[in-house]
Amino acid sequence: MIKNIDNFIILDQKRIIVLGGEKAREILYFNNTDEIGQSSLNRKNVILLISARQIYYKGLIFSRKARSKLGELVRTKFLNLLPVPENELYYSYFVDEDKTDIRVLCFAVNKSLLDEKYEMISRLGAKIKAVYPVPLLYFLKYRREEIFKEKRESHFNNEDEGFIYLNELADMLYFTVFYKGGIYLHSCNIADYADEIVEIEEYFNEHLNISKLISCKNEKS
Repeated sequence: MIKNIDNFIILDQKRIIVLGGEKAREILYFNNTDEIGQSSLNRKNVILLISARQIYYKGLIFSRKARSKLGELVRTKFLNLLPVPENELYYSYFVDEDKTDIRVLCFAVNKSLLDEKYEMISRLGAKIKAVYPVPLLYFLKYRREEIFKEKRESHFNNEDEGFIYLNELADMLYFTVFYKGGIYLHSCNIADYADEIVEIEEYFNEHLNISKLISCKNEKS
C-alpha cells in the first residue's frame, strides 16, 4: 500500500516517484501498452498506475447497515452494469467509512489488458508489486488534506455545495468531487474540458440538487 500519497511526483508524465521512508519507489504510468515495451526500468519492483481511459470506475454510497453486503452490492450496482462479463475482469473496491455512511469506490479492468502489461514488464526483468487506478490516487490525496477537512466541516452544512479538484496527467484531466452525499470521480481528454465541466455542473444541479461546485485546486500532478 502506498502510504505517502501526498508526496507522489510525476516525472516526464510517465515516471512517478513516491517518497516513502528512506527509499523512493518507482511507479510507472502508461496510457497504452506500447509505451511499456519502449521503457527501461531502474528497479526490479514497480507499481503500475492505470489510466482512467483503461478502466471502469464508479462511486457508490450506502448506509453503515450495508457493511456486510458490500461485495454483493458492488456486483449488483457496478459489475453487472458493465459491458464486459465479470469473468473477463479484474476488479476491486475501496471503502471510505464515516459515522453515518459507507462510500465505495469501485474499479475494474479487462483481464487481457492487465495480463499483457504484466507479461511485458516481466520480459523487462521487473515485477509488478501493485496496481493502482489513477482516480483512486487523487481521491486519497485530497481526502487526507487538512485543508479539505476544514472546508468539509465549515461548508458541508450547505447541502447544495460540492468541492471539485482538477488534475492534469499526460493528456487527461481528472475530476475529484466531494459533496455531502458522496464522491464523484470523472475524467476526460484535456481538449474536452470546456464541454465536460458544463456537463458535470448540469449533472450535479439536475440529479443531485447541488447548485454550486467550489473549485479547490487546479494543478498538474
